[in-house]
Amino acid sequence: RTGSSLPGISPSNTYLCADGNYVIIAGNGDGIFKRLMQAIGLPEFAEDARFADNARRVQHNDLLDGVIGEWTARHPIDAVLQVLE
Repeated sequence: RTGSSLPGISPSNTYLCADGNYVIIAGNGDGIFKRLMQAIGLPEFAEDARFADNARRVQHNDLLDGVIGEWTARHPIDAVLQVLE
């Protein structure tokens, strides 16, 4: 049982937004991950070797969940969805 996350796939989870709503974010493809990091203002993560592929991202899943969760927690769901679109 893993709750809202998908073990072995990173990042992929449900994140709380500032207005109490939840959003599902899965940036598990290499290109998708890079675009996600750019979109949430972490371009350095997009180029960091620790996150170059899913196998490496899984090793740092807690860190990724934390930074994505911190980002969503600062914005209402409408703003989060606008950035993700």
